[in-house]
Amino acid sequence: MIQQTIIQHSSTEMEFVESVADRLYHKHLKPFLEQLHKPTQKPRYHSRAETAKILGIALSNLAEKTKDGTITASRLGGRVLYSDEDIRKALTQIRTV
Repeated sequence: MIQQTIIQHSSTEMEFVESVADRLYHKHLKPFLEQLHKPTQKPRYHSRAETAKILGIALSNLAEKTKDGTITASRLGGRVLYSDEDIRKALTQIRTV
């Protein structure tokens, strides 16, 4: 036979427990669950032609900038590819005074 114990709590005690549980959920559990289900973004790669078009420059200019190290490229077999990160790093911000 199963023995049950009934404990009565005041509404103030129950409100306190609910508020603690709510704070714990929002502060710790919810961010953890959101991070757990967050899809990881894979790097996107662009061909030489696509990269030149994105940057608004000629293919020959892109080749020069790759050769002098202004922009970094990756090689896969015979293809030269540029990641979104490579393109972003190659852009320089101009500050006006």
